[in-house]
Amino acid sequence: MPVFVSGQELESGPPRSGEGGMAQRRTVPSRRIYRDQFNPACQTGGAAHRRGRWFVIGCAGSTRAAKKARGANRSWQRLPDERCGSQNSETLKQKNNPIKLIKTLLLTICVLTALLAAPQARAGVAFTNLVFFTYTNAPNYGLNNGFSSHASALVQGNDGNFYGTTWTGGNNVNGNEGINTSGNGTIFKMTPNGAFTSLYSFGTVYDGSGEPLDGSHPAGNLIKGADGNLYGTTYYAGNNSGPSDTSAGIIFEITTNGALTTLYTFGHNLFYNTNADVNGWTTTDGGNPAAGLVQGTDGNFYGTTSGDGPGSGGTVFQFIPGSGLNTLYSFPSGHNPYWYTNGDMPLSELTQGPDGNFYGTTYWGGTNSLGTIFRITTNGTFTTLYSFGIPGYFGFIGASPFSPLLLGKDGNFYGAANCSGNSANGYGIIFKFTTNGAFTILHTFDLSDGSDPNGLIQGSDGNLYGTAGGGTYPNYAGTVFEITTNGTFTNLYFFSGPDGDGPGPLVQGTDGSFYGTTSLGGPLWYDPGSSSYGVLGYGTIFKITIPPTFQTITLTNGVASLTWSAMSNQVCQVQYSTNLVSTNWINLGNPITATNSQVSASDSSATDSQRFYRVMLAS
Repeated sequence: MPVFVSGQELESGPPRSGEGGMAQRRTVPSRRIYRDQFNPACQTGGAAHRRGRWFVIGCAGSTRAAKKARGANRSWQRLPDERCGSQNSETLKQKNNPIKLIKTLLLTICVLTALLAAPQARAGVAFTNLVFFTYTNAPNYGLNNGFSSHASALVQGNDGNFYGTTWTGGNNVNGNEGINTSGNGTIFKMTPNGAFTSLYSFGTVYDGSGEPLDGSHPAGNLIKGADGNLYGTTYYAGNNSGPSDTSAGIIFEITTNGALTTLYTFGHNLFYNTNADVNGWTTTDGGNPAAGLVQGTDGNFYGTTSGDGPGSGGTVFQFIPGSGLNTLYSFPSGHNPYWYTNGDMPLSELTQGPDGNFYGTTYWGGTNSLGTIFRITTNGTFTTLYSFGIPGYFGFIGASPFSPLLLGKDGNFYGAANCSGNSANGYGIIFKFTTNGAFTILHTFDLSDGSDPNGLIQGSDGNLYGTAGGGTYPNYAGTVFEITTNGTFTNLYFFSGPDGDGPGPLVQGTDGSFYGTTSLGGPLWYDPGSSSYGVLGYGTIFKITIPPTFQTITLTNGVASLTWSAMSNQVCQVQYSTNLVSTNWINLGNPITATNSQVSASDSSATDSQRFYRVMLAS
């Protein structure tokens, strides 16, 4: 007796604009901010234009979109030498059931079979826009087009809500940092179902010249401290008032009800560095932190500044609550980046390794001037572990890491570099780096699957998840992807502009879904490649749900045993029916909360001539 297995994707909510059989996908042109250098790894075909004190560089090309099937997405398998008409289903509908249908997996069983073990390819994902930012207007204050056009990551608090920052926007438009009318950035709270609250707008406190004393333009990621409060940095401003001081960003603490405290302001002891490679003003403690903090196992906070310091190329620092800041290392800088063998301009958060030391990256410098991976101890002993790029080949093994390293469950580090790859057509890479210095490229982006990748996280299923902020026209609004630790790569979602443009790093919620922000996009988005070019929107917050995937089913003496993959904490309900077109699906037992990446259930009453099964996610 034959057996057929069918997996069909169903998503709640209306289809996105342009959906037919294939979804429209775009990717955002790669955008990078540099000081006064043009990155050779992004040079071919790139176009630079000046914006303020920075150069904004677009790496060559935009993404060619890979095909992504949506709507009815089936995979059929028939056992050999069997005869049976295929069971087809165009639509599954839910009726009078309190469980929201996010993703359905369907099994059709002719119950006299002996054994079936047919893994099914993962189908689509469920995508939801939760928030559209509204810039300097209520209710969703903020513009998320952040430092170097990168959106920051969310963090989930002890209360289950998500917290994050926007680079600009808010209800305070005072201050001399940036454009006066653009606001100084915000901190916000969002519930898992999308209820948004603006907690704080920077520039609430300012001096007589309009300088925000509470900081402006948060660029890095928020973190949740051991005390449950949130900690972060701003890139500009602060409350230094000494005669030899400037204000170059702050470290702050904020409670979940919005009470903000400035813990430290960068920019102390301003002096003129007469070194011929620098020949400019700098400070002893660094300035302009582009990254957030990490709290070490010792309870102290560690981070980086993108500039200044005794060497003028940025710093690594330790902040001890109640005691102050210690500069652990200062990167040398100057007019010739090929001289900075230890790196220059760190832009990402640090990661604490299993040895208790901290690991990080620099955007510039190293042997090939295309960035480095380094290690630093808590007392400041510094070691350069790896230099990106090959001299004369524009970094075809990756260049210019912008994102923090991820410490995997296997003890290795994983990361992303924003330019080049292992071919002349590379537009960023995903790599693995072992603690003994072995470097392996897991994936090279070629524009069809995205470009300009952001930081990675490891999902509860052990796979890595991330976003790519760019790609090729007309599919250039970015992607969400999954990659295994051995390099198997899958695009999960392609942004279209109105649903977001330029996604930032992801965070996995306690419900198993992934949450993130985009730097642009939303209802005001216009296609930059069309004649209707206009504003690009103010950014979005989104949710991605990875559906369960049936793995095996066995039928023995009338007992059907089912297994499927799921994310931890996803609540799954198995249902069955004897008629595929019936709207009367019956719950098989109670909902099951996944505790690991594989879930199982059994049906001891599988004695019908045929029986169909589906797994539904409860919301």
